[in-house]
Amino acid sequence: MNTFIIKTYRLVQYLMLAGLMPHLALSASDTFDRDYLVGDYTSKKMHLISPEGKIKKSFYARNSNDVWILEDNTFLFNDGNGVKRVHPDGRIVWEYRSLLSPEENEIHTCQPLENGNVLIAENGPSRVIEVDSQGQVVKETPIHSASDNSHMRFRMCRKLDDGGFVLVLSDEQVIKEFDRDGNETRTVRPPEGVSFKKVHAVVKLKNGNLLISSGAGKVVFEIDEQDNVVWRLDPEELKEKYGVEITFICGLQRLSNGNTVLAVYQGNYQVVEVNQQKEVVNKFNIEGVGVVTAIHVKEKNNLGLR
Repeated sequence: MNTFIIKTYRLVQYLMLAGLMPHLALSASDTFDRDYLVGDYTSKKMHLISPEGKIKKSFYARNSNDVWILEDNTFLFNDGNGVKRVHPDGRIVWEYRSLLSPEENEIHTCQPLENGNVLIAENGPSRVIEVDSQGQVVKETPIHSASDNSHMRFRMCRKLDDGGFVLVLSDEQVIKEFDRDGNETRTVRPPEGVSFKKVHAVVKLKNGNLLISSGAGKVVFEIDEQDNVVWRLDPEELKEKYGVEITFICGLQRLSNGNTVLAVYQGNYQVVEVNQQKEVVNKFNIEGVGVVTAIHVKEKNNLGLR
């Protein structure tokens, strides 16, 4: 990215955190009609945001790339080399913490499962684990990776209906599916004109398709089981029609109404929501929040949509 753009972006983020750019803050009509979570890379926190766009609660969370509001209104999120489930009053329900240091083992993803366990991908040991409600490892699956980068090896991981999982191998710039034993069953490469540099997020949708955030590639797209692109959102479409500038996308969520919500890591809006026609129905920044890495808008029984 151009050095001038990087410096300008960082200045904007600083001014927002300092409260010196109030015109960028959202209004009630620009937000969601319920509470939602965002991961804030700048402050190393996860924030619960009200429908009015105000921070209600904040929790310490390093590199919070995966955040969830669960059915009982507790919060699940990654935190450096661990994962926490936290009550709204701050009490820790349970916590998994790696025995390796944060420098040796970063964790960027967690997924609540229907059986009550949580799926976690560990970058250092290069493995996917399931942790029970006591924070104990009940299943471990080693993953072969060509990278030994404890920061960039993995990003988002999601369990599949057959017991396998789909995993972003960010440093290798590829997405792969594995069976329950860790055997590779599918490799997803970027479509024409899309870069997988720092590819970030993947979601297995209920229709079997994959929804992918290409990270620094700036493109969000959906592919079917034959790797055909069935929906694609390019940054130029948003800039020309809606004045939305995006140079890096992190997390994303497909809502039950078909809309897609984006956590914009670098751009002039922190949160962008588009419908299936690629029309922007929401775009806003949140006062007091820095660089947004993840978002979760609570919906009933929405575990399969992220």
